[in-house]
Amino acid sequence: MDRVLLGAGGTGRVFQEGDRVIKETPHVPLGRYERQALVELGPLGLAPALHPTDTGSDRELVMEYVAGQTLEKLGTVQPRLAADLGAALAQIHKAGWTHGDVNAGNVLITSGGVIFIDWGTGQPSVDSPLVQQDLQRLVELLVLYGTNSGEDLARLAYRAYAEIRDQI
Repeated sequence: MDRVLLGAGGTGRVFQEGDRVIKETPHVPLGRYERQALVELGPLGLAPALHPTDTGSDRELVMEYVAGQTLEKLGTVQPRLAADLGAALAQIHKAGWTHGDVNAGNVLITSGGVIFIDWGTGQPSVDSPLVQQDLQRLVELLVLYGTNSGEDLARLAYRAYAEIRDQI
């Protein structure tokens, strides 16, 4: 089966191979909690799910392929998407996780909604400064990619975030 390079960064490369996405980090181990984030958040539709062929290696992560487009490639955020982004981030935080690297390349827009990818710096935490960092980066994305006033989109996203966060 052919491998298609999806992206490369300072620590490794990401390939698509059929219904799988393979993240290889040959020189450094995966993020400490990266696999755990996928196990816990994948079934909630907030992150890619682990693929059944994942071996548990600390240098390779095998995830299920999710069709979609990164916010970076999409290029703009409409009001509905701003609310979806706020709601997804709230669900992540409500599940006890912070992402740690909210950016346009790590937000995937799919037919089923928004998922966050690249959990290398994610961690199980409800630590307020880390939550605030995720929220601040989301606001920065909305200002950068928003078609309306970034401030208006940030309000929409935060309203959706607060509704999810406050549900008991």
